[in-house]
Amino acid sequence: MKKYFDIKETPFGYDEAATYRALCLFSGIMHLIFHYIYIFTIKEAIDPFWQRMLVGFVPLIVLWLESNIAWVKKHFILLCMIMIHANNFWFIYLMYINQFMPEYYTGYFIVVMAIGFTFSRLSQLFWFVVSTTFYLIAAFLLSTEIHISPIPAFSIIAAIFLLAWILLHLKITFNNRLNEKNLQLEIKNKEITDSINYAKRIQDAILPSANQLNKYLKDGFVLYVPKDIVAGDFYWMEHVNGITYFAAADCTGHGVPGAMVSVVCSNALSKAVTEEGLSDPGKILDRTREIVVSSFARNGEDVKDGMDISFCKIDLENLKMEWAGANNPLWIFRKKTTEEKEAEQNSPTTTENSSEFKLMEIRGNIQPIGKIDHPKPFTTHLIDLKKGDSIYLITDDYADQFGGEKGKKLKSTNLKKLLIGMQHVPMNHQKERLLEAFLKWKSDFEQVDDVCVIGVRI
Repeated sequence: MKKYFDIKETPFGYDEAATYRALCLFSGIMHLIFHYIYIFTIKEAIDPFWQRMLVGFVPLIVLWLESNIAWVKKHFILLCMIMIHANNFWFIYLMYINQFMPEYYTGYFIVVMAIGFTFSRLSQLFWFVVSTTFYLIAAFLLSTEIHISPIPAFSIIAAIFLLAWILLHLKITFNNRLNEKNLQLEIKNKEITDSINYAKRIQDAILPSANQLNKYLKDGFVLYVPKDIVAGDFYWMEHVNGITYFAAADCTGHGVPGAMVSVVCSNALSKAVTEEGLSDPGKILDRTREIVVSSFARNGEDVKDGMDISFCKIDLENLKMEWAGANNPLWIFRKKTTEEKEAEQNSPTTTENSSEFKLMEIRGNIQPIGKIDHPKPFTTHLIDLKKGDSIYLITDDYADQFGGEKGKKLKSTNLKKLLIGMQHVPMNHQKERLLEAFLKWKSDFEQVDDVCVIGVRI
């Protein structure tokens, strides 16, 4: 019984309920319309108004209850089956009391066709055929005078049922095949998702661990928000001879393609620093570019994938930093000196630096790590640090995120203002605020790309 009426067991799933909702609405309206058609066109028609109201309003009432009462919603298919059989019995009874007038017989053909084609299981159609045949035979045997011969009448109904059976069989066969294809797609999707999740484990193993970050960048954070399961953005770190090297990189693309490029680029950085012993950031990026280009050129194809990067070499003991960048900048927020504050107060204009802190922005070379037509050596910038300085390595995707009330990009200007406003906030709390601000700005918009932000306070 449960299998017969359970919506989940049907070939169309929850679409069967939608079909019966449409049938209830159609049945309720058409019963009321046909009552007046028969009364005004056939003077001798026997068509009790109260019966029409009953069979017309019951489906509409059930339809309303189905959307408001849980029990009716749960047993909606069962109630529809009961109404179908009751409606079928009543219509045959109506033909019987009108002595099988052609007008009523024609109307019944329409009803049978409408009902027969709504079934989603052969068992439903079978029992409908059995009950209809029984009702019709009884009606013909009990009738004293009829306006139509039983043989052609039964032939027409049999043809309708046969057509309904063929169409239903084709529908079920089609949906069984469709379900098989969907199952195959689900299996393939699961296999692909499992593979991507495994790739994430590999990518996570390449990224610096939390212990490594806390050990060498004690007062710092990494905000890492991949767009997909795996990411094209990555952060990187090595500690060699008391010197810490770290970087935030944005590889071509995102998702699986971006992640594959990120593995190549991350390994190239590690090889340049740990295996080849390079220490100058500009030369490290030069060598990384050579490794990346040669890695992608092994099969002879012209692959121009690569990365943008902000790369730091920092000596915390001596407050020295060297930096190089490919398309990405370096931001340093520093407390203003007394002289700078006084000069600003005397200035007739104000800027984004009009606060206790000033922003020093160092721009990288306008070229990526990858194959380009006219590559140039990357520039190494030497920077003297001060206690309290805040350093930020940021890929451009945070500022490129669409959102807000007008669906526009956040832009780097607003990101700078956001960071200036939280310079009194501890770095671990800055990470939380940056994430909250990003999610609030993004709202219901799709994330544009991976996001990576590294913040370090000296």
